[in-house]
Amino acid sequence: MEKYLDNYDNPIAQILNEFLMFLFVIQHDCKSNKMLHNVLIESQKIHTRALCEFFLEERKYRDDIIYKDLITSKIDLTVSMNNNVRDFINKSSAHISRQRGKIKIPHKEFKDLQKGLIKSINLFINEMDCNLKSNYVDYYRNEDVQKMRMNVLTQILTVVTRNAQDGILIKL
Repeated sequence: MEKYLDNYDNPIAQILNEFLMFLFVIQHDCKSNKMLHNVLIESQKIHTRALCEFFLEERKYRDDIIYKDLITSKIDLTVSMNNNVRDFINKSSAHISRQRGKIKIPHKEFKDLQKGLIKSINLFINEMDCNLKSNYVDYYRNEDVQKMRMNVLTQILTVVTRNAQDGILIKL
């Protein structure tokens, strides 16, 4: 695999990497270090937004990849981001806004959105196993991609288990 994933010309690897980044940052926090805590929160917002756009019914921009581009089944994996969460993410990350600090994190809605993404990621991987479009099969069979696939599934189990220990059920 390329040293930097940005140089890796495999759309399946790029998607799985986004899954891994999201699953990593939602598991970690560092409240003893404010800078690291802020970096992790910002990363959560960015990866949550990216995956919500991947799990849209229709693409926003011509070059966007959405889940329907890769699978043949008609399963609905959309994850809708409500306006409160969208405003929070848009105004508190990726650009400087006069609204920063004024829009408070909608904790429950943000966590519910992340749970929905975990479920859709899991279902999407199951769909890729059975219903991948033919022009993506060689990308999917790649040895590095298969390792990433296993890492994603392992991370999903880790996230679900850790949340269950805290009394939070994530239905897959």
